[in-house]
Amino acid sequence: MLEWGIIKNKLYYLDGSLRDILVFNMNNEEWYKWINHVNIMHKVKFKNYYNEVCLDYIDYNLLKSIWGNDGESVHYYALINLGKVIVNCYFNSSDSLDQDISPIQIKSILEHEELVKYLQDISFLLNKEVYFTEEMNENAILMKVKKDKVDVR
Repeated sequence: MLEWGIIKNKLYYLDGSLRDILVFNMNNEEWYKWINHVNIMHKVKFKNYYNEVCLDYIDYNLLKSIWGNDGESVHYYALINLGKVIVNCYFNSSDSLDQDISPIQIKSILEHEELVKYLQDISFLLNKEVYFTEEMNENAILMKVKKDKVDVR
């Protein structure tokens, strides 16, 4: 494993931007698995941008019913509490899992390991690669996770 200073400089440098967490080519079965896992394993707040509605679980049936209807799902997001790290999840599209974090949250190797465990859990659950990238740039891959293999670029 790389030293904390190297990890921090490669992944969590403070430039005012977020870091994206992406999984591509999602299908309904994978969404169901991921949502069920997150609802069971983590504290969650599922919100609508335009009203005060806040649920303590991600509502799969609601998302499934609105995906494809003129982008209405863009009105929903979730906050996923990993412990010391909060992951934001956006439901803009049914074909990709789009999440982000603020690098300012990752203050030590402990928070990094907490995040990596979450990414590995996703990878094992969905049998897919999970990409940790610069904000809004899916080609600027900083870290790739495939099950127990973690590749910091």
